[in-house]
Amino acid sequence: MKVAIAGAGISGLSCAYVLKSGGIEPVIFEKKGYIGEVFDYAGLRLKIFENGKDIFKKYLKEYGLDDIKPVSKLKKIQMAGPKRKVTVRGRNLGYVYNRGENEYSVEKQIYKRSDFKIQFKKNVDPLTLNGFDYIIDATGRGTTPKKLNIWTSELNTIIKMANILNPVPIDTAKIWFDKKYTNNCFAFLNPYSDSQSRLCLIVDNATKNDMKYYWEKFLTEEKLEFDAVETREMYYEVGMLQKPQYNNILFTGNAGGFTDNFIGFGMLSGMASGILAAKCILNKLDYAIEAKPMLEYVKKINKFRALINTFGREDYDKLLSFLGTPVIKQLIYNNPFFRAVNLTKIAEKAARKKFKK
Repeated sequence: MKVAIAGAGISGLSCAYVLKSGGIEPVIFEKKGYIGEVFDYAGLRLKIFENGKDIFKKYLKEYGLDDIKPVSKLKKIQMAGPKRKVTVRGRNLGYVYNRGENEYSVEKQIYKRSDFKIQFKKNVDPLTLNGFDYIIDATGRGTTPKKLNIWTSELNTIIKMANILNPVPIDTAKIWFDKKYTNNCFAFLNPYSDSQSRLCLIVDNATKNDMKYYWEKFLTEEKLEFDAVETREMYYEVGMLQKPQYNNILFTGNAGGFTDNFIGFGMLSGMASGILAAKCILNKLDYAIEAKPMLEYVKKINKFRALINTFGREDYDKLLSFLGTPVIKQLIYNNPFFRAVNLTKIAEKAARKKFKK
């Protein structure tokens, strides 16, 4: 059986790893000249957005990819609205992972597990690849689904990242919510190493010209001063597909609609969808049916995003006040089943009872 994979990111490499373990040597095409993201950054994996049934993690565990090493385990998360600040502490609130070209990135950790044959600097179109039984679209983009009219755009953002020399404690993350400089998105500061941190601002419905204003507004409002090693900007779009498979093309990761449009950290779902695509090919399973639980979970988070989009600035403070109460903290951060099933219900209840003037 001949399988092509377009994209050597976490989704494509996870898929390739499982295919190789099943005796299939996939042909991997990567448009860049290297493994990893174009920009080294630290990605968050927050336990508040992981469900108790482990619909993503079970696939990683099944194929031995659940031991990817993080930069650190989060023990403190500081969340700030326009006026309200909340700090959550716990033994394990989530993880920080390196992404990019560095040797400890998630991509490199997967890559080192097998002898992958990758054709670099090959920007292929999955629709024009011939001679393959299956094609995996792991490009991280909705380009091909858009051509097929099966893509619905959910969130369009511009992301500005800065590598800064001012370190934060290795077990601490900071997140800001303020429509003044994020519109309906957020900003965050993560540890990257003992000597560096990564500062990121995500703004929806903005242009690159707008981004200069929002960045300066963000730094001024939060009184942030730092020495930047490097800054970069990129467009990032999240969408949903009518179905994750079209003929012999299986869509994984962000290209398959597996990234939620609230926080948008798609590491876990990206790896899981790549693994699942390979499993379906090896075992002749229906990918659309098998992927349905994952996509339904993403839809639940997207519902939460739809509610957040209706908020004014003061509503963020009220939501943080609600999330900061001791009882709610215990339920959300220490009970995985509760947080997965009831996250949106919590926000809706807060919106009805707490946000009314």
